[in-house]
Amino acid sequence: MSDVQGIVKALWIQFNWNFGVMNCGSAWRAHRRTFHQCFSRQHVAKYHHILEEEIRIFLGRMATNAPDIFHDIRTLLMDDADYLGHGFSEVTLPGSNLVNLFPILRYVPKWFPGASWKRRMAEIAAVSRRIVVGPFRDAMQQTFRVNTLRRHRKAGIDTTVNTSRAFILALATHTEVQQRARDEAEAVLGEGRLPSVGDCAKLPYVQAVVREIYRWHTVVPLGKLLLILPSPSVLNHPSETQAIPHVSSRDFEYWGYLIPKGTMILPNSWAVMHDPDTFKDPLEFRPERYLKSDGKLDTSVLDPDVAVFGYGQRKCPGRHLSNEALTYTIVCLLTVFEIKPSKDELGNDVPMELKVNSDLICSPEPFNLRFLRRNAVCLM
Repeated sequence: MSDVQGIVKALWIQFNWNFGVMNCGSAWRAHRRTFHQCFSRQHVAKYHHILEEEIRIFLGRMATNAPDIFHDIRTLLMDDADYLGHGFSEVTLPGSNLVNLFPILRYVPKWFPGASWKRRMAEIAAVSRRIVVGPFRDAMQQTFRVNTLRRHRKAGIDTTVNTSRAFILALATHTEVQQRARDEAEAVLGEGRLPSVGDCAKLPYVQAVVREIYRWHTVVPLGKLLLILPSPSVLNHPSETQAIPHVSSRDFEYWGYLIPKGTMILPNSWAVMHDPDTFKDPLEFRPERYLKSDGKLDTSVLDPDVAVFGYGQRKCPGRHLSNEALTYTIVCLLTVFEIKPSKDELGNDVPMELKVNSDLICSPEPFNLRFLRRNAVCLM
């Protein structure tokens, strides 16, 4: 079992209602159980019609306006990363948590020179109280209800949107992958209709592409990385990434090593998914690594699910919905549009590569694309 290392600033801004930063206990189990009841693999099927309705609106907007693809995807996924979400991002930025390393800093008064960060935490805490308490003041179990929903919106949306960004860039820079995925979809769907969510299960190559993007761009690396990559490389990974560290909740032994209770643990998901002993040429984007020679999924290849969504009892409970939403969005995009790099003033394709920041959630840096309408699929 594992707890999480306390984020002092999360307590100051009153973000400790987020069950992602709660330690194991009755409150954490209640939040987790409620979330699982809504987002288990079996329950996700109930939301297919919502995904299908929203994707039509999304594609229609892209077809009639100059698309801001990442804004539209965020809207599609019902994001509302408001002031509170921004506040939590602030407390997880690299270098922002010296108070975790030097706990005595928590006693620095707000008026002290250089303590503007503490005044900022008080401002965010006030917003947190209004969001959590205000609309549910007279409701029973008010905090419990809104906490679970808030966790879903913050964690699930940000990770899915940033995975989508890397996914779209990979398709734009690997035209052969894009075309093969489109050909597979058209062979199953025929012409003139959008896929249903259920159609995605009939597309093994598309599923392999999804697995490869989870592996190739590990959106929450979890550990600190220091890498020197060959140049040129399509994957310019950050030199340092941040994590919410876990701690062991009891003594246990691992491969002959005693791990005492309270030990800080940073599982390095990026290293797991880029281990050259497991994945040949791990920096290359190559979906075929997940396929057998007959074109079916090769289940003997390490599934990114074992690492990219977390571990054990703290594994992301919204992963099933996230995976279906991502897969369905990409299949629909490929059905309606051809994704290409932008052009420079001479009409040449602008070179593209994946560059990401070094936040808690690794977000690809902005890039420009062209989305060319390719057929008359009905969007109504």
